Amino acid sequence: VGVVWQALQACGALSGEPIDYRALLLNGQRTVPQLVDEYGVSNTRIRSLLIDYLTERSAALDYSSLAGLTRMLVRNFWTDIERHHPEQDTIRLPHDTATAWKQRLRYLSGGRERRDYFAHLTAVRAFYTDLAQWAITEPERWGLWACPSPVSAAETSNLAKQKHQRQSRMHQRTRTLTPWLNALVTLAAKERAETAALLQAASLAAEGELLTVQGTTY
Repeated sequence: VGVVWQALQACGALSGEPIDYRALLLNGQRTVPQLVDEYGVSNTRIRSLLIDYLTERSAALDYSSLAGLTRMLVRNFWTDIERHHPEQDTIRLPHDTATAWKQRLRYLSGGRERRDYFAHLTAVRAFYTDLAQWAITEPERWGLWACPSPVSAAETSNLAKQKHQRQSRMHQRTRTLTPWLNALVTLAAKERAETAALLQAASLAAEGELLTVQGTTY
């Protein structure tokens, strides 16, 4: 790809574009509004709320965590609500709406259960809890949004169990792969030695000359 990009640059087809095409892949860190708008929130008031909330939270989060929280609250929570309940114009969710959302969230499109299901529930519950607490100290800003959470404390109690299960899977994967480590190192060293021998022989060979390395003729 890099060679083609440079050739197009040389013939003027990509004048004004970066010399190195990889620069196009480095978008940098996006702002909170850009992160939120990636998921297309329809309700402008709730879009503003999500941006304000995530901006407040961003001071204590690294960029990766902020992007992950945005994905949970915007894509997997609110835009899902909008898509299935377009009449919903407030974050105060009816019981049936909240129950239906949690059922959709729990399973991926292929029917497999979502591994971070409880992490999503915890993020949404924290969202409502933060709004309620902030409404006490800044009622003029957050008071309008204080309302009961669609996620109860009992529903998030399995988060610790889910983390433990994830750690168990990681440890089991390590135990499974560890016996193969020595074989992998040995094979890599063999491939490296054979490649080095081929490179050395090819570097010394004249144009058109046949050479045999490790039993293979080139």
